[in-house]
Amino acid sequence: MFLPAGEKQFEFWVLRRNGIPNINIAKHFGVSRQAVSRALLSMDKRIEETLLEMARANRIEVEKLDSKKGILFGTSIPFKANAIIFVSAKHG
Repeated sequence: MFLPAGEKQFEFWVLRRNGIPNINIAKHFGVSRQAVSRALLSMDKRIEETLLEMARANRIEVEKLDSKKGILFGTSIPFKANAIIFVSAKHG
């Protein structure tokens, strides 16, 4: 699963990750705060699913996942090493 780096929902998520409050995101895009909140809930779920999918594909045992920041910490089973998977604002 790939994340939609060009979609408005993803832009909202990146702005929130950078510390911009929902109300400011809403004003910037000319939408309601509720629309931003719904979009962010949807993106958080998609990001969590994507991080977990990447962890499964790479045989990484998940220790901690933060979908709001787009980062997963775990341990690589084959390499017996710490592993980090993160979402890039540029590449999704």
